Amino acid sequence: MRCLYREKKYICGEYIDVDIYPVFSTSRGGRGKKAKCSSAAQERLNQHNREKKFSRLVMTNFTSSDLCIHLTYNGDHLPGNDEAVKKQFRNFIARLKRYRKKHGLPSLKYMSVTERGSRNGRYHHHTIVNCGDMPAPVLVELWGQGYVDIKVLQFDQCGVEGLSRYFCKGRKKKAATDEDIGETIGYSWTCSRNLDKPIESKRDGRLSARKVKELSSFGEYDGNLEYEKLYPGYEFSQANPFYNDINGGFYISLRMRKITNRKLTKKIRGE
Repeated sequence: MRCLYREKKYICGEYIDVDIYPVFSTSRGGRGKKAKCSSAAQERLNQHNREKKFSRLVMTNFTSSDLCIHLTYNGDHLPGNDEAVKKQFRNFIARLKRYRKKHGLPSLKYMSVTERGSRNGRYHHHTIVNCGDMPAPVLVELWGQGYVDIKVLQFDQCGVEGLSRYFCKGRKKKAATDEDIGETIGYSWTCSRNLDKPIESKRDGRLSARKVKELSSFGEYDGNLEYEKLYPGYEFSQANPFYNDINGGFYISLRMRKITNRKLTKKIRGE
């Protein structure tokens, strides 16, 4: 069975994600038998993929000028069921859109998840919005259902990994889009239809099996110089190497961040 290593790259704003993995083919042109993962391993993989998809969309569509807001309900506006909370959130999104259109602001972009507290049963929303150009009191007024916690969206060297885990924890259903929050509260995140997708590309055979094995020997935060040689213009953030003892293949999930002029100047000076 012949094996080539494939690089699948996602350009997400100032970050890139690269998945490096083996592609097998038989000499007769047929497909090798696909090994099955255990249910636990498959669920871990699915969760990893959910978090990656979410973080890539955030990094592609939002910046540190945008906001992460948390919306709760006070005693006077408690929705009675899932359908009521969906309606409340849809109405909030509609009010945001009208405000932005009226004031000549760019179209609303958002990503959100709705949850229900396990102890008190209260609904709440966690939402990323491109509303850093709106005054905080206006956001509070447009919500009008209770408390609003407004924070600037923060990116670190690894992007929004922590936020992605928080938004995607326990999700089991496919992400909804636009005005639909999903069939079950707390199981899916929703987003506006106007989000840009990461730019995807792939190529086979640039990295030899020996090179991928070498890269896999580094830890999660090691091997930065080797990766930066492969992807000039980007600095190393994080890599997750994995060896599959079923097919003997090496897998690497890599994230890197674009080197800005300021960072490049520091590197040249050796600071």
